[in-house]
Amino acid sequence: MGSTAVGAPRRTTGQAGVFIAASLALLCIQLDFFALNLAIPGIADELDTTVSAAQWTLSAYMLAVGCLFIVGGRLGDLLGRRPVLLGGTGLPRP
Repeated sequence: MGSTAVGAPRRTTGQAGVFIAASLALLCIQLDFFALNLAIPGIADELDTTVSAAQWTLSAYMLAVGCLFIVGGRLGDLLGRRPVLLGGTGLPRP
């Protein structure tokens, strides 16, 4: 007998793949946010604006991304999670 408790669901490789794909998609979003935070002073200099205004713009951008999560989740329910995830990350469907 393995280490799995009696009656506990077993993970399949498909479930692990879904978890890895979703984790990578969220990692890409977080990297985007952190990179933009580091670039705020340079962006403000290039656009001849204040750092505060650039931070407000970044906050509005991240709020829009957060709102699109809701839309993406609903589209995933309607159209299927895999096509929506691949479409959202810009990957071709295998």
